[in-house]
Amino acid sequence: MKKLLFTLLTFLAVNASAQLVYPTDVFWEFLSGYQAGDSTTDNYLKYYNNYLLLKTDKRDAKVLQIRNELNTVGISTLFIDANGNGGLSIDSAGGQTVIKLRGALNDHSYINNSHVSIGRAGQTQDYGGNVDGAKFTVSDEREPGYGLWDADNYQMMLQSSKDSIGGYVGLAFTSENATQDKNVGAFINYLKTGNNGKGELHFGTKTATGSLANGIHAMKIYDGSVTIDSTIVLPNLYTGSSDTSLVISNDTVYKKVDPIIETGTYTPTFSDFVEITSITNQNTRYNRIGNIVTVYCDFLFEATTANVTQTFKMTLPVASDLTSSADLTGTMTYALGTGTPPAHGVITGDATNDKADVIIRVSRTDQRRCFIIFTYEIK
Repeated sequence: MKKLLFTLLTFLAVNASAQLVYPTDVFWEFLSGYQAGDSTTDNYLKYYNNYLLLKTDKRDAKVLQIRNELNTVGISTLFIDANGNGGLSIDSAGGQTVIKLRGALNDHSYINNSHVSIGRAGQTQDYGGNVDGAKFTVSDEREPGYGLWDADNYQMMLQSSKDSIGGYVGLAFTSENATQDKNVGAFINYLKTGNNGKGELHFGTKTATGSLANGIHAMKIYDGSVTIDSTIVLPNLYTGSSDTSLVISNDTVYKKVDPIIETGTYTPTFSDFVEITSITNQNTRYNRIGNIVTVYCDFLFEATTANVTQTFKMTLPVASDLTSSADLTGTMTYALGTGTPPAHGVITGDATNDKADVIIRVSRTDQRRCFIIFTYEIK
């Protein structure tokens, strides 16, 4: 009789849908104070103060077990583990734990299972389920990334039991239906490279549509650096906050320079004299707007021989990598005095030396005042 009553109590405790042949309150009042088992060793079943107490003093005890004697696969067990922490497990017929939910007061609670699909029912040959729309959400309204890399500040953590250099922890992504969810489309892998969690983060994607096709390692983040292993495609990018910015737009890369307004004086160097005795700088100024520079030079000029071609070169106030003579153009004026028309020369770019190249023909050899003006682009 006691064994029968114990079996009935156990069934009622775990099966809320069970139907009683007489009012529930009458039945539980009848059981009030019921106790079965060995109370002297603190192993017993007791109904007291409207709750059912299953008590044991044994470690790793299976306090309550539910099974179908016709098929012993999927045994549900309430247990107390060796550390005195309670939990719920689902075991196979051979007694191996398939799913384990463990609770502890001062330690992490966890679920152990080799494969877990959340949001799906049923099963496939490998794992997962036959209902699409799986979803796994973890949120405790914390903001991750703070607290000196303390795992308690994060919503989700992936952890491997392999605590050694070279160990991987992987996160995979797929958008296939349940029967194809073993075909991973992209991944994020963490590779341990040092103690206390030092490691690398690897990113990759699947590159073909074939079943179980290999993916490609696309990017690696390590030691504060980023390495790209694949082609970089940046349709649109704007970076920089100073005068010069890098712009990528519609697959075209170019340097954007905001307008720069600058004016000043400089002392040019004159060189490569041909039929010239001396040149003395008086006052040379320049103006720059963006990449365009205009030079104004006032100097004293003395030719060696009259009525022949005189040439010389002149340095620039802002350096430029000239590519042709047309990159720099201007004129030189040779003053002969009041009432006498001045002589004029031509100024072009010297692409070899990145200087101004001056050519003129004057009719006198005494020192005369001259003026130069030319414009060029900074390249």
